[in-house]
Amino acid sequence: MKKLLIASLLLGSCSVACADGDFFATAKPSVFSYNYVEGGFTTTENRGNGFNLKASHDVADNWAVSGGVVYSSENDVKYSDWRIGTEYHQQIVPEDVPGLDLVVRAQIQTLYTALNNWSDTDIGVRLGGGVRYQVAPNAEVYGNADLQTAGDTNIGISGGARYTFVDGLMAFGEVEFADGNAFSLGLRYQF
Repeated sequence: MKKLLIASLLLGSCSVACADGDFFATAKPSVFSYNYVEGGFTTTENRGNGFNLKASHDVADNWAVSGGVVYSSENDVKYSDWRIGTEYHQQIVPEDVPGLDLVVRAQIQTLYTALNNWSDTDIGVRLGGGVRYQVAPNAEVYGNADLQTAGDTNIGISGGARYTFVDGLMAFGEVEFADGNAFSLGLRYQF
């Protein structure tokens, strides 16, 4: 319970600090959409194979609510990783490189592990940030760094690419290096 309270306070204070005052420069329009749902296949080094679902929706200028879940299993052990929180996104180089955004996020994370009649749950925070760069009108690359306190506290880095092949529909591939490396492939629908 203490971890959940601390995680909630951290999440709230990060959101208030960013929203109050001029933490970042004045909001500028982004070339990216932060209104999406996505899903795909995930394989992890120490948690087997499974699927992931993510969603995000802009609730104010440059602010989005985001969340996701990853389900995976290996042998008889089942894993789930739930996240929900806020994201702040900002175009960081206005005129010179119009397709470059900074993304900062704070999320509450719950890790759940189950084997037969045994289970374990751990709650923590996931704080991170990254950049998105539009390399072509229908392609982007991105990179992230995240600190997570649920489970074993660790720092992970991830990167990937997205390609729009039909208006509003993208394919993505992502690799994550953390405590249990992961690789994901899937589709994103932007609205």
